This record gives sequence, C-alpha cells and structure tokens, in this order.
Amino acid sequence: MIGFMQELVLSWDANNLLALAQTWQNNNVGNTPGFNGDAESAVASIKARVLYMPAETDMYFHIDALRPEAAMIPNVTLAIIPTLARRLAGLGLTPDDANFINTEVAAFLQRED
Repeated sequence: MIGFMQELVLSWDANNLLALAQTWQNNNVGNTPGFNGDAESAVASIKARVLYMPAETDMYFHIDALRPEAAMIPNVTLAIIPTLARRLAGLGLTPDDANFINTEVAAFLQRED
C-alpha cells in the first residue's frame, strides 16, 4: 500500500500537490462570500443534487463525522462504500468497490428529482 501511494503521488505534478496542500490548509466553505464563516449555512445552501460516497473504513475522514455533515446538505444521497480499502475505496481498485461505486453512480444518475 505504501509503495502504491508513493508511486501515485510521485506521478503528480508538483504544482498540483502544492494546490492540494493549500486547499486542505485553507478550505472553509463558510468563507464563501455571503456566509461570514458559517460553514453550516454554506453547506445548507447547496442546490445541486449530491452523491456523497465516503468509505466506511476511512480513518482520516471518519464516517461518524461525515454522517452529520451529509445531513446538512439538502438533496444529498449518502452511499457509504462498504470496504476494507479505507480512503482508497473511491478509486475502485477492488472489484467490490468498483461494482458498488458504479451501481450507486448509475442509480443516482437515473433519478429524476
């Protein structure tokens, strides 16, 4: 796993890595103009349908914190990826993860609401 991650990250352009780090350090949706630092109001203002697919076993973005976050988003579909792959689940590296993701995305796109 460590070798895979090193190879993946080292394949990225250095400027992309810097932008990613800056986003993680400074991102606060509440700082969007008009929300005065209120992240909950900013998230509640989302008008688009949202398919939110966290990994059940991600220990960095823990599911217990993500459930209430998802509940703040209007018109959200929370589809928790049942996986042992932790945060890499979203890459669909295992057949089970890929099948789950494909099924959920297809169902989400078929909805007409």
